[in-house]
Amino acid sequence: MNKRLEHYITEHGRLVGLDGQAAEKLEHYMELVLKYNESVNLTAITDRDEFVVKHLIDSLDLIHDQRYRKAASVMDVGTGAGLPGIPLAIASPDKEFVLMDSLAKRVKIVGEIAAELGLDNVTAIHGRAEELAREAAYREQFDLCVSRAVSGLSVLAEYCLPFVRKGGWFVSYKGKNYAEEVDSAAGALKKLTPDLFNVEAFDVKDGKILCAGCEYRDVISSYSEVRLYEPGSGEERTLVEPGVYSVGEVLLTDGGAVLSMSTLKPWGTGQLHDWYRCDTTTGEISVAAVMDRCIGCAGVTDIVNGSGKSAVAAKGCVWFIAQRGYRAEVCRLNADDTVETVAPFEGAALWLDTDGERLLFTACAPNGLTELYTVRDGEAEKRTAHNDAFLKSHDVAQVEYIPFTNAEGISIDGWVLKPACFDPEKRYPGVLEIHGGPRGAYGTPFMHEMQALCGAGYVVFFCNPRGSEGYGEAFADLRGKYGDIDYADLMAFTDHALQSVPQLDPARLGACGGSYGGFMCNWIEGHTDRFAALASQRSISNWVSDYGSSEIGVTFDVNELGGDPWSDHDALWRQSPLKYADRAKTPILFIHALQDYNCTVGQGIEMFTAMKRFGVAARMCLFEGENHSLSRSGKPRHRIRRLEEIFNWFGKYLKEIPHNRVVQ
Repeated sequence: MNKRLEHYITEHGRLVGLDGQAAEKLEHYMELVLKYNESVNLTAITDRDEFVVKHLIDSLDLIHDQRYRKAASVMDVGTGAGLPGIPLAIASPDKEFVLMDSLAKRVKIVGEIAAELGLDNVTAIHGRAEELAREAAYREQFDLCVSRAVSGLSVLAEYCLPFVRKGGWFVSYKGKNYAEEVDSAAGALKKLTPDLFNVEAFDVKDGKILCAGCEYRDVISSYSEVRLYEPGSGEERTLVEPGVYSVGEVLLTDGGAVLSMSTLKPWGTGQLHDWYRCDTTTGEISVAAVMDRCIGCAGVTDIVNGSGKSAVAAKGCVWFIAQRGYRAEVCRLNADDTVETVAPFEGAALWLDTDGERLLFTACAPNGLTELYTVRDGEAEKRTAHNDAFLKSHDVAQVEYIPFTNAEGISIDGWVLKPACFDPEKRYPGVLEIHGGPRGAYGTPFMHEMQALCGAGYVVFFCNPRGSEGYGEAFADLRGKYGDIDYADLMAFTDHALQSVPQLDPARLGACGGSYGGFMCNWIEGHTDRFAALASQRSISNWVSDYGSSEIGVTFDVNELGGDPWSDHDALWRQSPLKYADRAKTPILFIHALQDYNCTVGQGIEMFTAMKRFGVAARMCLFEGENHSLSRSGKPRHRIRRLEEIFNWFGKYLKEIPHNRVVQ
């Protein structure tokens, strides 16, 4: 085997955790594939050794996916390069694999390769995996696994909506979350919730289990129900009936339960949750506290991963995180139903825990990364310094607060970041950053993307336009007004930033954003040519098509746009950036993840196609194996590449004044 092949087996094998024995098997496998090249009719494999080996090893990633960890699997061996899918069997010799192919000759070759490799757990069958999936005998004992080059995943159950969720398949009841009781003595699990009930939140106390969720077969509801289980007695009760409240936090207390809920009226699915108390004996529900702020942190950043508790009940009180303006602070619902701020915080409190006396929470201070805090004498006290050395050894741009008042007299919070060694005598290119949500909120914590842009010599400016969370219901309400009041605030803030930082060059401005921020970049494309370049990430371009393809189309889109494609097609199209694509002039970069089922890749493709149709400079980058959280929790090499694409695009159009460009 040539040196290049050995290098790829070593390097790429290491990345997916291949041990030495598996690597040897893979090497042997590749030799056999090359031997059977002519018989299997591989496509120019000897000219594409590196691609072939990388594809084979990448396919091993499936083995590390918890969704495919059952005792047996089915895999379709037909691939775009004509390669059999043996690598999965190599990586997991303890699993049984039924390998199927529609080409009889290739099935014979696969069987011979498996035999030579000593893989007794591999069976080659002539046919299609989809056909096998229809056979009732196989439905329960086999999953269906496919490598990345195969056409796609065939499902073994009826679809429901959404049929994809949170970056993965969400197929009928097989993708829902269950509540289960663990019998440690018998080493067994007993399912408590029904097959079609998806658990969204739960709490456990004194042998009782409180679950909030939604039971559905066809279309998910924006409303939830709350059920109480007592496994010891086998008793089960519904405390909150379906169709009445949207439920967030569920907490068992000494006196019953405390729930954060909303009727979704009159502000729709984004409406703030209030605190309710529930008597778990009688089922009586009463309002404990009407909230004027969001429960939980709505702050937008790209340096926080993982999760924790946003609310904890202890000693008759409930401690919780709440977003007020651009700050996320620790608050407490007292036994008398009053609400007070326990730890005022200038940055963003993220997660907390308490025993009722001692309180710990994680938070990002202004310009800072996540650390652990306690509360002393009513003030937050930092207890760890994990990131201090890093921050001290790097140039970290400091946030400068530049609020303004818009044309309607509404105060808008905004900030600017300047590059290191900022020279007031020079002119600088600038980037307007637009957050997602739209019910998110920028603030003062460290934001890697922005800091990296500053490090590349850009002035970065950002604000919380109408539609952002933390400023009340009316401020956050964008229903039916996408691209209207929010766009007006962003353009006014851009004017304000140019006035606040006169060193900003108006001829070298860019705009960048993801999710809703990507939508707004697409909207900007068809409504102004004041920007020299745009970077649209995980975006929306067409609300009409998004309704049927997004995991939140049947809930979010209907609420935010004021209808669906049948009840008010014009409203969806009027608020779609694609409608105005024929006015486009600004060079635009599109970035999407192929496993993003929130803002699907088709949304970027539609806008990209329009740009090519109307002769506008455009580039589209698609990331394989990533979902909607690419910028926050994507693979490090992909996150770096994403930033490189943005920097290259802005570097091309913002570092120097484009020729023949007129700025009005």
